[in-house]
Amino acid sequence: MLVIDATVALAASAAPRGFRAFPDPDLVAPPLMWSEARSVLHEAARRGELTAAVSRRLRRAVDAAPVVEQSHPTLGDAAWDVADRLGLSRTYAAEYVALARLLGCPLVTLDGDLRLRARHLTPVLWPTEL
Repeated sequence: MLVIDATVALAASAAPRGFRAFPDPDLVAPPLMWSEARSVLHEAARRGELTAAVSRRLRRAVDAAPVVEQSHPTLGDAAWDVADRLGLSRTYAAEYVALARLLGCPLVTLDGDLRLRARHLTPVLWPTEL
């Protein structure tokens, strides 16, 4: 099992092999991942970085991704604690780290800052390390 964040979901949605590139088909993410990914796409479209058609296509790909929405009864508390430990003012990124810790599996991200900060709390991998 792997926890993926929005950066990875977006990259996989745009890649030719998509989610088939993951050696472990058991991909999970906290509930906020879809909202975060849609927000990034919407913002990119509004700034003119993506056409409306491309952003819609990627949004549909994220929504249809073979990723299971996974929560945990203590995810909120765990994310709060992780945010404190990592010095984050917002708990969004901390939710991915906390979920990986709670499930005992690696987090896969393209966020270099998150990877650097969280590596002492849970295994954090680049997609190329899978």
